Amino acid sequence: MRNNEESGPRIKGYPGALADEPVIVKASGFSPGERVTLTARTEDGSGTGWESSAVFKAGPGGTVEPGLEAPVSGTYTGVDPHGLFWSMRPTEKVVHFVRSTSDPQVISLEASAKSGTASAELELIYRAEGVRCTPLESNGFQGVFCAPADGAPRPGVLLLHGTIARVMEDVAALLASRGFATAAPLYYGAEGLPPEYIRIPLEHFGTALEWLAGRPEVDGDRLAVMGMSRGGELALLVGASFPAVKAVISLAGSGVVFNGLPANPRDSRVDTPWTFEGEPLPYVERKDSFSFVARAIAGGFMGKPLATLSTYENGMKDAAAVERATIEVEKIGGPVLLVSGGRDRVWPSGRLSEIAAGRLETHHHPHPVKHISYDRAGHTFGLPCRPTTSGRNKPSPQGSDLDFGGSPPENAHANLDAWRAVLDFLEKNLCSG
Repeated sequence: MRNNEESGPRIKGYPGALADEPVIVKASGFSPGERVTLTARTEDGSGTGWESSAVFKAGPGGTVEPGLEAPVSGTYTGVDPHGLFWSMRPTEKVVHFVRSTSDPQVISLEASAKSGTASAELELIYRAEGVRCTPLESNGFQGVFCAPADGAPRPGVLLLHGTIARVMEDVAALLASRGFATAAPLYYGAEGLPPEYIRIPLEHFGTALEWLAGRPEVDGDRLAVMGMSRGGELALLVGASFPAVKAVISLAGSGVVFNGLPANPRDSRVDTPWTFEGEPLPYVERKDSFSFVARAIAGGFMGKPLATLSTYENGMKDAAAVERATIEVEKIGGPVLLVSGGRDRVWPSGRLSEIAAGRLETHHHPHPVKHISYDRAGHTFGLPCRPTTSGRNKPSPQGSDLDFGGSPPENAHANLDAWRAVLDFLEKNLCSG
């Protein structure tokens, strides 16, 4: 971390050892009662700038500490040590914050007032010292594998993206920094893989689990699968299909399989996203009403994000299809963590997670099951200290900006709390005993 001279106004950022730990920002050397503006700036992986600011009244000692006091005005309200980070907004028109690398995220801090200006930089660390991330470019895999470099066998995690085909190196590195050897593969949309979110063989993930269990850095008897969004649906499927899986985490996922998504959004084909042993898995078909199509067309012209929630809810009116497509989660050989947002506008993740939880209860699942619902959060659950102000995303298969739902402060709170719940779940169920 670089900082300004120690005389006059000063600002310092004290990051935790890792990016998921509390960050303390403190400005000092100002006149008591003076209004001080704190500004935070960073860049995402595409080079887009993001910025936030908040105005504080300096205390009797001429100091400002966002973790202890609320701003008078700014991009967030209330006492929040992470407010300057999640409330960052893009400096140009973009859909969402894009960042997948495990390199440190550099944040520039500035404190300005009539009495002077101070600046500093801090780094949020995703890959702890001693953690190595290596490419997966063999055995039919593409992606990244992150593990502590000491080579000692650790619990393993298979990390699954959703409809956005990205290598989640940042999440994998942070999990590895917490002691979980993590593989984050692509499973469609790249060379040698299915080109669309359609008819993806589940056997691919069985092979991935075998590969992961065979690594010297991994204890093959302690494997978990973790997925987000459609990856959360997939995580439940993989856990139910392969006995090697000893724990499953589904974030904003589904206990029901829905139809696949063609690469061309104008393609009217409806097909399964998954196959197993050559057979297509049953699915529920999304239903686009006339009003939904009209909103989609109008939103495209006006640049407004589109909520797809109703299309899933309409599809779920077919009770017989839902019954056929419900995942046999009772076959999962270990504990299950489900996380959802009550204001998810992509799909009804709360209801879909409850279907999985209810089935596990009905079948007297012998392992712990927990469903955490954040009533005011949307389709979120990314890493802490990331901007949550866009509230939208652009999955490539659908081609439209999606309205995630929730509000920036509620989504930021859910991100932080859910991440802690994930680490606690993995620690209790893969590291204890």
